[in-house]
Amino acid sequence: MGAKRSRLVVPLVAQPGAPQSFGEKIAEQVQDELKEFPTLTSVEEDEVKSALKQYKLNRDDLSLIQWRQLASRLDASLIMYGSLRPAGPQKTYNVEVAFVDTRTGDSLPVPQFTVAGDGRDQVKEASGQIVEALGSQVDFRPYESRPTRTRCRHSSSRT
Repeated sequence: MGAKRSRLVVPLVAQPGAPQSFGEKIAEQVQDELKEFPTLTSVEEDEVKSALKQYKLNRDDLSLIQWRQLASRLDASLIMYGSLRPAGPQKTYNVEVAFVDTRTGDSLPVPQFTVAGDGRDQVKEASGQIVEALGSQVDFRPYESRPTRTRCRHSSSRT
């Protein structure tokens, strides 16, 4: 029997001016890509929705501390917490994400990056950068046995 996989909650919160559906699609794509990790598994969205309903919480109103508390109740050791913010030209967004330990609050920030557009390609670009950053820190498989990813160009300027 293999080692137990750590559970991860993946809510990406869009900010005013950024489409909520774009953030949700990025979160869903990250969850799909996490299936490749032998040490992590994401908490299913239905389980998160059920807990939000049980505790009478609105996902858009939760702070990082409240997400950490909810994730702990879901037996998740990590949470992906972040935001999308408009970045100038129409349909250009800054993506800022960190993976936070629900118990200690330790954080693994993903370098901020910008995506131009909110379509399927940009969802894949954003999720690829997020998962690649996480994988570089927590994927303990030999480099040769890791899934091959197309490297995405991104800006790492912070504002």
